Amino acid sequence: MIKIAICDENIQDRQTLKCYIKNFNQKYEIPAQIYEYESGKSFLEQLKEDPYHIVFLDVDMKECSGIELARQVRVCNRQATLIFVTHTKEYALMGYKVHVYDYLLKPLDAETFNLNLKDIYKHLETHYSKNNIYIFPTTQGSVKLDLSHILYVESNHRKTTIHLEDHDYICHYNINKLEEMLAFEGFIRTHRSFIVNSKKVKEIKNSEVILEDGTSVFLSKYKQKAVRERLSKSLEIRM
Repeated sequence: MIKIAICDENIQDRQTLKCYIKNFNQKYEIPAQIYEYESGKSFLEQLKEDPYHIVFLDVDMKECSGIELARQVRVCNRQATLIFVTHTKEYALMGYKVHVYDYLLKPLDAETFNLNLKDIYKHLETHYSKNNIYIFPTTQGSVKLDLSHILYVESNHRKTTIHLEDHDYICHYNINKLEEMLAFEGFIRTHRSFIVNSKKVKEIKNSEVILEDGTSVFLSKYKQKAVRERLSKSLEIRM
């Protein structure tokens, strides 16, 4: 699940940005949670508890400038993708110091924003694909796993198993927690008991997803359309 924060004093600008993001995510079946903040203070209070993948910052806030907020974000979360939303690009030089990824000029245009967001998501995907080592709590202790080696996740009688190409691990996280963790890493929930690595999918046959190694995983009839669209659109967004 992608976590996105919008920090802007102007409620109309926040709502416009949130609407554009939600429409894009709906089109491409991208799971995300969007959090709105009307002040730098409220954003910073929550930031300590909750890191974000993407942060949209208004540069011209009165209480605390976007530049200062960006510095604070970098202290708490070096990996967040920072986007400045502003009426001018005069802050570009300062933005480089806090590794701002992009600048969006107000007023926002839906078509231009969609192109920008597509590029931001590509950046995120590339970033996480380079850092796709996760630590999972298992019955064998904490284990570092390369996500590219995971075939699928299976839940059976409160036991969650991570199936790799050459080994299995019983994980202490439930399947819902793993779905949230892995959603932006190319993993798709096909059934209440299964999550598959989309990069390992060979084909879909009726109520089954066939993986590259020949493994057959259940595909719920209620999820067939969404899974097919998610697989095709995840390819489209990479183009």
